[in-house]
Amino acid sequence: MPQQEKHTLVNRVLIGAMVSIYFIAAVGAVFGAAILDYPLLLAAISPVGRHLLIAAATTSMFPFVAVLAVRRMVDSVIVYYLGRAYGDRSIQWLERRFVRFGRIIDWMLRVFRRAPAVAVFVAPTLPTYALAGSIKLRPLVYLSVVLAGQVAWMTGIYFAGDALSEWINPAVDFLRAHVVEVILLCACLFLWARIRLRPAPVSVEDHDGR
Repeated sequence: MPQQEKHTLVNRVLIGAMVSIYFIAAVGAVFGAAILDYPLLLAAISPVGRHLLIAAATTSMFPFVAVLAVRRMVDSVIVYYLGRAYGDRSIQWLERRFVRFGRIIDWMLRVFRRAPAVAVFVAPTLPTYALAGSIKLRPLVYLSVVLAGQVAWMTGIYFAGDALSEWINPAVDFLRAHVVEVILLCACLFLWARIRLRPAPVSVEDHDGR
């Protein structure tokens, strides 16, 4: 297989994996109330803030930090290598995808030019993963720093969830008692967010001239 075709195939596999992960996460965000009895599983499927806090309030520290740091590392590795493969086009995609945060992305890019490892540690999120790849931060440095950042963030979230458990647990009990209503509400909010925050059409596949 020619090198270019192999490169394209790898990129498509990464994109497919990312789409699959986010499809599962979206399903978890909508139907998460149905698996509130398994908070760590819920957080692993859909690691959004509310699910992380629910899991932190009812889970021991070590499994919480270990499972969710690894779960978020999966996203970070995929997005990093996509950013590395598409270079400046990944930055253009970020600007289109998060059009309201254009100035923030520009500021983040300036920070990356000066201290990329610090930026990844402080803000281990999707845009920073892509930026780290686009500027070709060394993989070993990236993986070490982003893992440390994920562990630090998950530890902080665990302590926040534990401290708020007296408020979180009654709220979870309420959600358990109104599962159908909560799922319908989440579905409506999800659809509204998809429509309201729909990005301008753009595809990183243009990188391959297709």
